[in-house]
Amino acid sequence: MLRLPITALLLASLAAQTPDCPRSAPEPVVRKAVFANSEFKLNRARTEASETVKLGNGDQLTIHHSGCEYYGLSFRFNLGRPAGTPLTTRYWYPQAAALLRRIAPGIDAPVHLAQAEAAITRAAKASPRFGQELDYGGPDIRELVVVNSAYPKKTSPGRYTLAVDVSVGPL
Repeated sequence: MLRLPITALLLASLAAQTPDCPRSAPEPVVRKAVFANSEFKLNRARTEASETVKLGNGDQLTIHHSGCEYYGLSFRFNLGRPAGTPLTTRYWYPQAAALLRRIAPGIDAPVHLAQAEAAITRAAKASPRFGQELDYGGPDIRELVVVNSAYPKKTSPGRYTLAVDVSVGPL
């Protein structure tokens, strides 16, 4: 009786793979035991997905799964901050590190969030820029984190979006 569901899962996983793409269909990375209020959505082509998590205090996290040769997760934090919050890396790099540290226990993915957070923390002591690749992986498979941007939400005063991407590859 267990053969049919396992076979169906295997076929569904292989269906997303193509000869050009070693990665199968994205699967949820959010641990429901930590973030019970998360929601996972797979796109029709079964090549990308998104997850949303309510973090409390009106803050929300959206994780976008992508990649083929590389495994990529894009974290978009929708955050409440006082109006006039600076849009500088000096302010947002430590925020990004703290947010990765906060969500790490609830993420089960083949990226090393603790190492990504440490790379951001190290970079924050220098003069980092948005979009700067911070490599923290080994010599064989590259792992990197990028604090892409922080910007105010035009439709919601006091709300900001912080974009942090992590990737591993090539696989």
